[in-house]
Amino acid sequence: MPLVCESLPAETVAALNRLIVKLPPEHPIHKENLDGDVRVFKQHDVLVLHSAAGFYFEHMDQPDLETALIRHIKSARKYHCSAFEIDADDPTVVEKLLARFQEQHGSLARQIDWCTITFHKKELMLVKFPPPVLRHLLAPTGGMMMTAYRGPIETLSLLPTLERFSALKDPFIVDGCVSSVFMTQYKESQYEMVKQIHWDIVREVIARPHSGIYLGPVAQWDA
Repeated sequence: MPLVCESLPAETVAALNRLIVKLPPEHPIHKENLDGDVRVFKQHDVLVLHSAAGFYFEHMDQPDLETALIRHIKSARKYHCSAFEIDADDPTVVEKLLARFQEQHGSLARQIDWCTITFHKKELMLVKFPPPVLRHLLAPTGGMMMTAYRGPIETLSLLPTLERFSALKDPFIVDGCVSSVFMTQYKESQYEMVKQIHWDIVREVIARPHSGIYLGPVAQWDA
């Protein structure tokens, strides 16, 4: 099904649809275009897209809708967008939601993008969550936790946690150093325990200053 935009000429929309068809199959707007109409409109200097998959938005740095839409089509989406219905008569709702994000995600909340729109006579707050926030949100539900490390094998072997979990068994050594990732698969009930294990590695490295060990990212989540 096609992209739909009542604010642009039909020939422009047709050209945009031809552009979308040429996108890689994994591109979100390509998949949304196959699943149903992708409706596009501009509101409050924000480009809004609505499909069966939900909403997405981009802040527009210029008023030209066509240019903004082409830029979006050619770009990768780096955020997950969610919609929250809000009470138009209560101006504190947005502030309360932002405060909740701050409480849940700490300094990561500064990376969250948002806007408010009116859609089908409802007031909505659209919120874009970047990958670090999504990882922080989903990590407690289970998955894979990973910590990357690099350093001399003789020094890494002094870290009790890596030794205990046989992370240094049959290491691949280049120029006397090991560069690897400590990975732990876990279930929801094991989250706190696994997180503790990964941060134990950090504490053990801190206890050995100037050891030539490099860590990072630490305790990164993946599905």
